[in-house]
Amino acid sequence: MVIGAMPVMSAKGAISYLEKADFNPGEISVVGSDEKEIAEIADVSGPLTGTIDNVEEKLTDLGMPPEYVEAYREIVYSGEVLVAIIGEKKEEAIARKMLSQHLASPIFLI
Repeated sequence: MVIGAMPVMSAKGAISYLEKADFNPGEISVVGSDEKEIAEIADVSGPLTGTIDNVEEKLTDLGMPPEYVEAYREIVYSGEVLVAIIGEKKEEAIARKMLSQHLASPIFLI
């Protein structure tokens, strides 16, 4: 999994590029502070799509250290969103590059 935090407008662009690169909407997740915000960003259905309060435990279960989960939580509540891609290992490098091109920071790999 590749996950990164970014401004909402950057997330829209990153998701568009991911879809053009043949990433399935079911591999792409958006995590935000509320459901309305998430729905306005993109029509994705990845397993982490939802509010940060609802995915914190999932992130920990996937192997993200608690201090990173807390940092991402603070980032989301400051107005950014998380974009996560769960796919094949060979896709991770492509996803990471696309997220970094759209101002994702920090990027975490699981």
